[in-house]
Amino acid sequence: MKQKFSKNGLFITIVVSVILILTFVTNCVPPSQKSAEEELVAKKARRDSLRKANYHKCEFAMSNANQYKLQGQWQKSIDNYNKVINSGCTEDFARNLFKDMAHCYNKLGKNDSVIWAINEALIYRPTDTYFLKLIAYYHEREGNLNAVVKDYEKINTLFPGNIEYMFKLADYYFKTGKYTEEINLLEKILSIDPGNKKADLAIIAAYEANGIDPIERYKTAYMKDKSNVQNGYRYGKALFDATNYDQAINVLSESKNYNPNNRSIIELLCKSYDYKGMIDKSLSVYQELANKYPNDSKTLIKVTELNLNISNFKEALKFANRA
Repeated sequence: MKQKFSKNGLFITIVVSVILILTFVTNCVPPSQKSAEEELVAKKARRDSLRKANYHKCEFAMSNANQYKLQGQWQKSIDNYNKVINSGCTEDFARNLFKDMAHCYNKLGKNDSVIWAINEALIYRPTDTYFLKLIAYYHEREGNLNAVVKDYEKINTLFPGNIEYMFKLADYYFKTGKYTEEINLLEKILSIDPGNKKADLAIIAAYEANGIDPIERYKTAYMKDKSNVQNGYRYGKALFDATNYDQAINVLSESKNYNPNNRSIIELLCKSYDYKGMIDKSLSVYQELANKYPNDSKTLIKVTELNLNISNFKEALKFANRA
């Protein structure tokens, strides 16, 4: 009996030992590791599941928020928008959610929270021009022009070649004193649209603001469009100021052919003739203008003065009487 018991006990001991060993080995095997991509997929699945489960609740919260917004109860509206975020529905309602949150925070005077809401919107809608422009607007409103520059640099990166956005960025470069960057950007605009007069004038303004003689820029603008009275006057005036009267006379004479009745061009041309001692040429131009406008007393007086300067008293008296 003892022997039999001993055999049975041995058998049971062996079985238990095997079970314990198998349990130990099983527990020591590490669980299968998920890749980063698999983890992202799993997280998205959990998030999507949460969104689906809470979607109708989020719709209700959005509706409540909008009602409170209409009543001007801004904080209660924000509280409901936060319910949408906390319920995992942000992606479904991102545009209206953050647009309206920004509006409510603005009404409460919380500019930092407005900017937070817009930045959150841009996480979900990174190319939405409404939010891209809106954050630039609020940065400018708080006086942070360097941030506005970065905002419009981002917009221009997203929408390359858009002249409207390029001009906006150029304007903020000017306001922040970044004239080299502005000129380079304006040159790009001119490479896209060579006849863009706004870009030409803006480059000249940038040169002047930077303390650089813009005479070559004036020349470029004039050569592109000689009929433009502003181009002719600016270039002619720059040449006159540089005491290059001969070249000033050439440019202003040519500009006068395109704009024969422009007093600014004519007066500067005559002044150039005067500085060269060519009073007869100056008189000829003014007489031509006086014949076109016989009742223009200012021109008649100028013709009178020039005739007196060359001792042509008879002609001087004639024009004096007409004046």
